[in-house]
Amino acid sequence: MIGIGFNCITTDAKIHSVEKILPKRNSSEPLVIPWEDGFIGRMTPRYLSKYYADDEIPFMERENIVIQVRPYPPKYELKLKKFSGTTVKVELTTEHLSINCSCSDDVAGLCVHEATLLSNKLLDSCPNYLKGLYRAEINNLPPWKKKIVPFKVCENYSYAELTVEMNNEYGRFYRLATNDYENGLRLPARNLEGYLDLKRNDEVCFFVTINFSAFGLPVFFPFHYKFKRSRSFSHSYLLDESNLKMSLNSYDQYLELFSRRFAALLYEDKILREEKKDLISEDINYFERKQWEIIQIWRDLLEDPPFPIKLRFAQTFKRYRFAHQINLKNSSVLGAATLTKARGNLQLKVEIDDQDQYLKMRICLYYRNQLIDCPEFLGDENCFFLKISNEEILFIDNLTQAGVLQKFRQWKYRLTVFKENYHAFLNDYLIPLSKIAELVILNRVGENMTIPQVFKPFKKIATISVIDQFLCIAAFAEYEKEGRFLLNSSSNLILGERQNQLAYFERDKLEEQVFQEFVKTQHPILKETALENNWLIPLKEIENTTWLFDFMESCSLNEISLEIDHLQQGSAYYPFPLNCTVRNIRLENNLCSILLGPKFGRHTISMDEFEDLIMGTDKVFTLTEGAFGIIRRADREIFRPLFLGGRREEDCFVLNTIQLVSMQKVLDKIDKKIIQDSIRERREKLAALDEIPLLEIPRSLKAQLRPYQQVGFSWLTFLNEFQWGGLLADDMGLGKTLQIITVLEYFYQQHSTGKSALVVVPNSLLFNWENEYKKFAPYRKIEIYHGKHREAFIFEEEGTVVLTTYGTMLTDAAYLTSLDFSYLIMDESQAVKNRNSKRFEVLSMVKADYRVAMTGTPVENGIQDIYAQMSLVNPGFFGDYRNFNKAYKGVKEVDMVQETTSSLQKMIQPFILRRTKKQVALDLPEKTETILYMDMLPEQRKIYDKVRKIFKGEIENNLNSADSTKSKFLAIEALQKLRQLCNSPILMKDGGFGHESIKLDFIDEIMDEVAPNHKILLFSAYTSMLKLVAQRIENKGIAYVYLDGKMNQDQRQNAVERFQNEDECRVFLISLKAGGTGLNLTAADYVYILDPWWNPAAEAQAIDRCYRIGQEKHVMAYKIVCRDSVEEHILALQESKKRISEGLILDEANLMKSISKDELLKLFE
Repeated sequence: MIGIGFNCITTDAKIHSVEKILPKRNSSEPLVIPWEDGFIGRMTPRYLSKYYADDEIPFMERENIVIQVRPYPPKYELKLKKFSGTTVKVELTTEHLSINCSCSDDVAGLCVHEATLLSNKLLDSCPNYLKGLYRAEINNLPPWKKKIVPFKVCENYSYAELTVEMNNEYGRFYRLATNDYENGLRLPARNLEGYLDLKRNDEVCFFVTINFSAFGLPVFFPFHYKFKRSRSFSHSYLLDESNLKMSLNSYDQYLELFSRRFAALLYEDKILREEKKDLISEDINYFERKQWEIIQIWRDLLEDPPFPIKLRFAQTFKRYRFAHQINLKNSSVLGAATLTKARGNLQLKVEIDDQDQYLKMRICLYYRNQLIDCPEFLGDENCFFLKISNEEILFIDNLTQAGVLQKFRQWKYRLTVFKENYHAFLNDYLIPLSKIAELVILNRVGENMTIPQVFKPFKKIATISVIDQFLCIAAFAEYEKEGRFLLNSSSNLILGERQNQLAYFERDKLEEQVFQEFVKTQHPILKETALENNWLIPLKEIENTTWLFDFMESCSLNEISLEIDHLQQGSAYYPFPLNCTVRNIRLENNLCSILLGPKFGRHTISMDEFEDLIMGTDKVFTLTEGAFGIIRRADREIFRPLFLGGRREEDCFVLNTIQLVSMQKVLDKIDKKIIQDSIRERREKLAALDEIPLLEIPRSLKAQLRPYQQVGFSWLTFLNEFQWGGLLADDMGLGKTLQIITVLEYFYQQHSTGKSALVVVPNSLLFNWENEYKKFAPYRKIEIYHGKHREAFIFEEEGTVVLTTYGTMLTDAAYLTSLDFSYLIMDESQAVKNRNSKRFEVLSMVKADYRVAMTGTPVENGIQDIYAQMSLVNPGFFGDYRNFNKAYKGVKEVDMVQETTSSLQKMIQPFILRRTKKQVALDLPEKTETILYMDMLPEQRKIYDKVRKIFKGEIENNLNSADSTKSKFLAIEALQKLRQLCNSPILMKDGGFGHESIKLDFIDEIMDEVAPNHKILLFSAYTSMLKLVAQRIENKGIAYVYLDGKMNQDQRQNAVERFQNEDECRVFLISLKAGGTGLNLTAADYVYILDPWWNPAAEAQAIDRCYRIGQEKHVMAYKIVCRDSVEEHILALQESKKRISEGLILDEANLMKSISKDELLKLFE
């Protein structure tokens, strides 16, 4: 019963013993049970008990057992409702039921899970319970059909039935089974759609009185025949007081709806003027607002109407002031026409003919890109009805266009101005027209008349104001000297005056359109409108929402200046935002207490109220009557972690050190002082500690730590109690990897469900970490996230160590930084010494509770390396880099100041642990390092001296020239070629330099004298040299392996494993750059470095590939150096520069950065 998870099983007997059939089997293998009495689906608990070894089957409530289709009929699955443990699978055929279980126990007959689940589902009184689950027509469906059909088991008391559900994608499956009959769709025998049109309707006509206007705009009303015999019209029945109800057809009913809107608007105005005249005079926007309301009625009428809109036009002989006075009895009927809306099909263009003595301007009207030479409008009152033909009238729904046309209509659409009036004309007409219409310059006289026709950058401005119950948004493009312009698709030029001449430049229409589209996407109402620069949103649409704040934030992110005019802050549409200040910070006993003061405007709220708001879902809430506050998403993102993770003590939050670091981002957003103060106190406490207690080795570790390793593990764990990271900077070969594995195992021993850890390593170390874990912590789950392993990777949140590389971190930064880890381990952390690198940026974004860096060379180029690595493990440790650089600017590779160095040492000492091999020498076997000096062969020496003299002369000439900046670059090239000559003249790409090489001849001696009894590592900085060495080894018939930077991870691992495990493989050829770090090659005890490297640390790393923990032999290390060559000079220079680093924790320096002129020339002696 172990593992089944059946909490509701009892030992009450249900089945008594009968004759048994108990074949021996593994429960994962199907057991075939024939149907009882040979009938399909017939099976009772008593019959089933024959296949169960015990006399009694455990009892379980059948309601707790469910049957599901898995995956397709006739295969099913039995399991418990509330548990996800063991499952039992059954398959039905015409002859039998087969059953198996996921427990995989070795049993005789049925296992306990099979017997319990199936028997308790069956009933002796209902032997055919399973019969409905076998449906031949369903079972015989092809697999593709079964895949899309949503099968379901419907369970009743006495039977189970296989049914088919309906879903959103396929709906009902038509006649899936043979007994599935449907009636189909039946259409009605007769169509009565036109029935209502047979009814007798009153005759009405809709008239536009062209010499009457409401607020300067036309309206229309219905009129009916008062005396049908005379067939004459008088007053509109909508405007008198008779409340006459007309019987209208559907077309007239549609038009009447819009006439009633006009009538209601005018009636409301009439009442206001009679009763509240003062309100109208005080409302400066009243007239304009009414104009737009009338325009909107026309737009609604003509916007995609259900049928053509045909109106009649009349002109009365008498002018009327009010609509209810209109009487068509004495009028002239002008006829009827179909109305369409102008929309964007009507454009204004302004043609400018700039002559020497005058300027001529013409207003041109284009309809669907065709010029209308002589525009004809209905009536003299306005220009809203443009006559396209006798049957078609175009309604101009743009107030500005209609106003311009009415203005210029009396002037035949032309205007000419002489030069003496040019300035006033420019400001009165041309510049305003340039803001709404396209300008066409017909004649350009004189070079000084125009400015360059290029796009100028503009400032994007949005204004927000309130008009009545609407929020008004306007969009402007502000050009630096020319002023502010509303966005307008028609306007193309901006005009100016330059010495009494016309000057212009083109507007950046593309960028203006992008700006316009941005605004229109901010609200559905804006998106639906065709307006270009001025939009209205009803206040009720944005009340009790965060829309206005979201819009402001979007404008800020898109560099749009926002101008707010007289918005009522604290209103439902513009609530008070949260203003939470830090009133006090108290640091005591490794805890940080923060006192907050949340306010909304002048309204202060309690911490309990604040918690309810932050943890709730309301966005806008009531502060007092008529005053509202708002909690934005950003507010909840900042303060929810405090309420969820922090401890409340009255009005204060109390956070421990772990929470301070994990919440650093949100705390910085509240007040940067919180983190700054807490970091300073913890740093002082940590620096004051003199002794760190040693911890016990975790039980899961399969290794015996050396004393210094136990100290390192205890130190890192101790740091983590303060939520600090550390830099483990032990010499190479001292087992930094084992110390980190110990730290992680200790963490998981203390926290069995602790979050997974992330270990980031160079490519060459990936398999080494994996092997070390297999060796020292074999039960720890390891996942590699690299290369092809990423495809099948499934992140597990607890108890797993994830190995990846620095390259993969960059490639998959978005994914890896989205995960949450307990530890971030960075091996060979000198790889992230550049604080401006992408690696540094990505690793800074990784979410981890603890951070540890590992390196044998913490400083290579200078103290900026320490800044980068310490900032990664302890964010905010040094603060701003500018201040750090200023404080320690005396620390240079050459001119170091002892006082400044001492200050930096004191600051970083608690967080960096470095032990050299000399310090732990008792734990390691001896190592001997020797320099082998060799004399070049005669031909080799001759070639070398010739090339050396040539380069020395070139460098001296360059150093003595006016521009000596290229000297060091030339020197680097020269040194490379001289080093190659020391190896072999064959390496020179120029060719023709001979084949003599003392080092290659020495390789033959090594193969003869050393290789038979020792394994050897051969390092070179040049892969071409390694290939020459390989030829000599092959000539000796000795097996070897090879490694350079071009090899992938699998190739590297295969090479290392072959060298370590195969006795016949005697030599490992390694590129110094590719194999200087991470490799564990303790099978070797002889190391040869064929060419001295610029960096002594790189050579030390190479030697330490075999001089590591686990080495049981005396290690012999040799540097092969040609006498009287650049190699010998480099060794001397290395030694002098190395002394500089000993004042801090430097192991080496970048020689070329600090080399003097004399030192440079000395290399070529």
